[in-house]
Amino acid sequence: MTREQFDQHVRQLEQRFRDRPLALRLRIAWLTCIGYAIFGLWFLVIAAIGGAFIAAGMSGARSDGGLIGFGVAVVIGGMIIVGRMLWVSLGAPAGHRISRAQAPALFALLSQLRSELQSQPFHRVLVDGRCNASVAQVPRLGVFGWNRNYLVLGLPLLDAMSAEELRAVLAHECAHLSRQHGRFNAWIYRLRRSWEGVFAEMARKQQAGGISMRPVMQKIADWFWPRFHAHAFVLSRANEYEADATAGRVAGPEHMASALLRTEYYARLVEEKLWPEVWLGANSSQEPPPGIFETLRQRLRLGASADDSGKWVEQAFRAATTNADTHPSMSDRLRALQFFPANLERGVFPPAPNAPRTSAAEALLGNAEASVRAAVSETWQKECATSWREVHARAHSLQHRLAGIERHSPEANDADSLWDKAQVTMQLQNAAAAVPLLQQILALQPAHAPANFCLGRHLLSEGDEVGESFIERALSHDESLVSDGCEVLLDHHRRHGREDRIRELLQRMDHHEAAIQASHVERSTVSAGDVFIPHEVDEKVIASIAPVLSTHPEVRAAYVARKQLRHFPAQRLFVVVLETSFQWAGASDRDATLCGRLHEALALPGRTLVVTPRGFWKGVARKVMRVPGSEVYRKAGKR
Repeated sequence: MTREQFDQHVRQLEQRFRDRPLALRLRIAWLTCIGYAIFGLWFLVIAAIGGAFIAAGMSGARSDGGLIGFGVAVVIGGMIIVGRMLWVSLGAPAGHRISRAQAPALFALLSQLRSELQSQPFHRVLVDGRCNASVAQVPRLGVFGWNRNYLVLGLPLLDAMSAEELRAVLAHECAHLSRQHGRFNAWIYRLRRSWEGVFAEMARKQQAGGISMRPVMQKIADWFWPRFHAHAFVLSRANEYEADATAGRVAGPEHMASALLRTEYYARLVEEKLWPEVWLGANSSQEPPPGIFETLRQRLRLGASADDSGKWVEQAFRAATTNADTHPSMSDRLRALQFFPANLERGVFPPAPNAPRTSAAEALLGNAEASVRAAVSETWQKECATSWREVHARAHSLQHRLAGIERHSPEANDADSLWDKAQVTMQLQNAAAAVPLLQQILALQPAHAPANFCLGRHLLSEGDEVGESFIERALSHDESLVSDGCEVLLDHHRRHGREDRIRELLQRMDHHEAAIQASHVERSTVSAGDVFIPHEVDEKVIASIAPVLSTHPEVRAAYVARKQLRHFPAQRLFVVVLETSFQWAGASDRDATLCGRLHEALALPGRTLVVTPRGFWKGVARKVMRVPGSEVYRKAGKR
């Protein structure tokens, strides 16, 4: 199911079940039963097949040990195979585990919320380095559930929020595990999140060839998961609003509202400013710095610049709700909480939030704050050490390369030299530092796709709408940038709440992905029914073919043409036809060996197929040999 089809399906379900929540739950229950029946059916089929052999072996006057043994082997082997398909081990989330003894205030709050909301317990409470809070559920039995619940709290978020705001966030997360919202709704919410991970892991294994019976499983997953996911998605989004309402009731709507804005604002600050600043240190230091989360806490207290703060707050309020996530946009959530700023409709946005006087980390971690901060910093330092050293080594090399570029062409005025310099500058610093170079490149070569793309992406990140025209120009000149370009544009229009443009881009991405798949098929097959056109290869490349073929005296002549491609014609597929001197018995085998050797040796600018005019390839060869200008080599004295 494409993105466009999924969006349409979700919209139809929302309209169909808008005032019929019971009908939606019944439909989801039916789909859930189908899902479990599909998973259980594999075991029943294997058991039935094995049981039939065992029964046949025992039905005669004398038992047939061979049939019985074979039946037992079928049951055991089949169960192992099916078990491997359905037993998907999803790893527990990473983070520093904290205990009740370390943070009694935090665990007392969790116990209070659990009691008030009648929610399931958290089996583990972890602190990591993200600016976020989430509940992760890891099914012990794969698709059959029995979840272990993890609460993951980001240390930057604990530093950015007050204890009252974090209470609202925790109440929201507990509400998803609460019986007060109805056992069925909470169960489906958890089931969708668990099965989402399971099916994603199944798809990864199938792509890696790690699951037998792959075609059958793929068809079942392609049919079942999008339908179940769409129905559960609609219910899960309703659960998000319910969880917000619960958090507003428990902690106060003003605290839930301020928590939402803080999450949006400080996540942008951490991801777009603070972490990039940290990683710039790899240019000069070989080892990652210690105590990084103490440094981040100090930077969080300073906040962002006035320009960035105003831009991020406005984008947080303008962002649109999409089906990329069950979480609605912040504005929709605030409207549901009935806590939407009064002046916002007139374009007056509230100020960016300031860091709290007493953070949730200080209030709820208490005496353990310093040790938790040190542990999370140490974990980060260990996990990123290898990547940090690689960045440092690359930076050292890039600095030498930049010095070489400036030494040999200090005032370069050709696009290639400027692009080399711009790439190095972006890797050593950032896109902003390379803007003058990118502008110089485009003044010399307006169609330079990479420069257009990089400049457009930077301008859009700064909120400059002109960046969209640069992105579109890049995509028009380089089709390989379409996926990345659409993602950049999609993110930009999401932040500005442009739902029409979002739908257009999703449709465009679906069409592009379909074209990629069709192109892959088109470039993977060659038949006599295809159309072949002149190769249009540079004369120097064609001239390089003759010395290669001359080392094979059995090659009498060679012809080159291109298959005419409907999808992405710039990705060329060449067909090389060799006339050989092989005769009679064994000629086909010797042809195949020769074609295999020359496939790598012929350096044509695209995918290459080398054949001889025999057997299956006879019709293809005839059409290639008739293309004007296709003959590129003929052995001396042969006509």
